[in-house]
Amino acid sequence: MPLTLYTFGYWGWGNHTARLVKGVDAVERHRGYRPPLFVDIRIHRAVRAKGFAGNAFERTVGKRRYRWMPELGNRSVLPGQRSDRIRIARPAAAADLLLLARAAAKDRRHVIFFCSCEQPRGCHRLTVARLVLKEAQRRGVRLMVEEWPGAVPSKLPRS
Repeated sequence: MPLTLYTFGYWGWGNHTARLVKGVDAVERHRGYRPPLFVDIRIHRAVRAKGFAGNAFERTVGKRRYRWMPELGNRSVLPGQRSDRIRIARPAAAADLLLLARAAAKDRRHVIFFCSCEQPRGCHRLTVARLVLKEAQRRGVRLMVEEWPGAVPSKLPRS
């Protein structure tokens, strides 16, 4: 079975982080996993969403469940470096994300890497996903990357 890594955009959850974490943990528990590790791939954390500003989200989930990896952030959002082109600060850091996901899997945890974007389309987390998939292929690791919560949607019965 391949290792699964999830992406997530927190848009709209800035004032509801405790509720978000409670829901994510419940879904993961239902899947048979322990609470996930959250990896913040924003290059900076000076944002308006109060639950994700600075180290607020780290305080919500705890230091053991949070990692900030600004090296996987998009340099093009920095003042003086603005561009429409996605430029990952240190692409080689995708190897670190893969290692983190492999270690978490041994502990029955998923890794969810996130940024603020509402949709993955046009977001740098897709670039990061491609980088980590390429690294996994290079290392011979079977990896699947999905937008959290993942899984195939099922059809609801008619009422």
